[in-house]
Amino acid sequence: SFAIFYFQSSLKDWVNLLKDPIKNRMMNTKFNRTNYKVSIILLMFLPAALVAGPFPSEIIINFLWIAFLYDVVKNKKFDVFKNFIFLYFLLFFLYLFIIAASSEIFEEIALNVIFYFRFILFAFAICEIIKSNENNLKLLYISLSLTIFIVVIDGYVQLLFEKNTLLFAKYIVDRISGF
Repeated sequence: SFAIFYFQSSLKDWVNLLKDPIKNRMMNTKFNRTNYKVSIILLMFLPAALVAGPFPSEIIINFLWIAFLYDVVKNKKFDVFKNFIFLYFLLFFLYLFIIAASSEIFEEIALNVIFYFRFILFAFAICEIIKSNENNLKLLYISLSLTIFIVVIDGYVQLLFEKNTLLFAKYIVDRISGF
């Protein structure tokens, strides 16, 4: 009963978070408030999108890092990047780029390596969303827990009945796919 109470109170927090005016350093225009709300909602759907496949998760990841970069540039919040972690990620990215540039197949892998930078920005976007309101971490935890719970239940259903909850049969007899 504690889990049900916690889940219900957290859902109320989620609804209140989206209804209440947002009071933090990110929100100074209507677009930023909308951008922030959409970013929170997309971040909550990211675990389910990762289960659904690469395309929905790529859309969410790309929106989040682009919105974060837009917010940083528009509000001139470049102090976000003045820390050791960003420097470490930047050096690692440069290392990957140098290794790729010295490779014989640079033309084939150049775009892949260049766009690895988005994952650095995505990590900082998640960090900013969580730092802006501590309820966001709670919401992300609930979303991740619910997604894992649903995938595990689907795996057990597939193990017992040879079909998942969407009534798709196993692709490989020895393997449980979980959606």
